[in-house]
Amino acid sequence: MSDAPLTLKDMFATDPSKPIADQADIGALLSVVTAATAVLPPAVGSTIVAAFRQALDEVLQLNLGDVLQASWGKAAALRDAILATLKDPESVALVPLLDHKITSTHKPHIDLMLGTKCLARITLDVSLNLALKGVMLEVQRGRIAGLKAGHCLGDGVLAYADKPLITHKTPEIPLPGRLKFTLPAPDESKAVPQAAV
Repeated sequence: MSDAPLTLKDMFATDPSKPIADQADIGALLSVVTAATAVLPPAVGSTIVAAFRQALDEVLQLNLGDVLQASWGKAAALRDAILATLKDPESVALVPLLDHKITSTHKPHIDLMLGTKCLARITLDVSLNLALKGVMLEVQRGRIAGLKAGHCLGDGVLAYADKPLITHKTPEIPLPGRLKFTLPAPDESKAVPQAAV
């Protein structure tokens, strides 16, 4: 596995270097695409099918660091560290998180467009279950700056119309250097309750 930041695709693909369309049972999806493009000339329809296959990879490029950060934001110790480093920008806080599980669901969609006309909207169901162990977060200037320790393993299901397209269990993945945190630091004036004057 490379050192590129982890995405949802990494949680589903047996081989992340290959298109997800080549690793999933997308027959039902291709039926929708074919039906939506049936009235078009064959060359246009085949171009849309190729673009759709590429779009499957693109909707799974959601940054795993942001998915985890959204969940971790509920932890009191992390919130405290964020507020403390907002108040003291020179400080660094190390926040250990107990072994924990995260479940995340998403509903990305792909619109098949011909000019400004939407031929079809295909909504996917993404479900991800992760077990995280030994996580140590580094917090600076009111945001997660990095992950010093930890690993995860999990499973994910990519489905369409309640039918699984791909189900995948991940091996244990070391996390340091593999997560990118892009969510902004909170606005301190909104994060800290202000007394009325």
